[in-house]
Amino acid sequence: TRLEREVADRTADLRASNEELAASNASLTTAMRRTEEMQEAVLRSAREITLGRFSAGMANVLNSQLGAVRSSNAALAAVAREGEGGFPGLLLSLDEGQRELFMRYAERVLSRADYLFDDSADDPDRLGARSPGQGGEDLGGLAEDLAETGLGRLSDEELRQFSGEKGREVAHALYRLSVISRSTWIIDEAVKRAAETIQAVRDYTSERGAGEAPGDVDLRGTMERALLIFKNRLPNSVALRTDFEELPPVRGSEAAFVRIWASLVQNALQAMPDGGNLDITLRRDGDFAVAVVADDGVGVDPSIEGR
Repeated sequence: TRLEREVADRTADLRASNEELAASNASLTTAMRRTEEMQEAVLRSAREITLGRFSAGMANVLNSQLGAVRSSNAALAAVAREGEGGFPGLLLSLDEGQRELFMRYAERVLSRADYLFDDSADDPDRLGARSPGQGGEDLGGLAEDLAETGLGRLSDEELRQFSGEKGREVAHALYRLSVISRSTWIIDEAVKRAAETIQAVRDYTSERGAGEAPGDVDLRGTMERALLIFKNRLPNSVALRTDFEELPPVRGSEAAFVRIWASLVQNALQAMPDGGNLDITLRRDGDFAVAVVADDGVGVDPSIEGR
């Protein structure tokens, strides 16, 4: 009948429309997937370009840390080779009274933790062997010599224990002990900072984050690792100022946070071609952690500000 033919025709039309819609949806899904892949490729390329720009600076940092290790190792070797029998021979040459005086102050020398480490290779001549007492026989000169061992606050009565040839020999042994202690501290610190630099690079270039299960993240640690990427690459015209409060961990991906901070810092630097202040703040606001990256730059172009 005519009604049956009309129903059949409309059903066929509807089926054809559904097939066209399904094909269109499939094409749209494919296009969206390709767009996402292209966006990820663009982001990855941008990270690689940024990393390339700052690779020279990171190489300088690592070379500096390796230089500190090399010079500290040279100082250790100098102490080991000095004189007959090196440092052990020096200790064995002390008499009972000298050894007692040495042991009285050795622990204070070894417990010293105020060494300066400025990311630059130490001068082996400065760090290496030298004999205390170059300041002369006066107590002031002796105090200056002992200050390098971390014993700079001794009283005059304590300093007199080191007067005379035998006392000078003990001060000499304590200085050698301080060289060993300082050198091992510098080596440990340099290796730790080199590892942090490498980890910052790995986080910045890592693809981890999107599918990674969230975990506890130290925001300050991720911010400091992000800043390592820009170490020695900040223009002299830019003043970096940080204010980090102690914060509990937040949930998220460490690698993702490092990439976010690095992107914000890079944007801030690009906005200040003539220099200015780069202020980075981490603070707590109730149950939230607040991170602020602020600059003195030109700001967002009004034509894209709404986006």
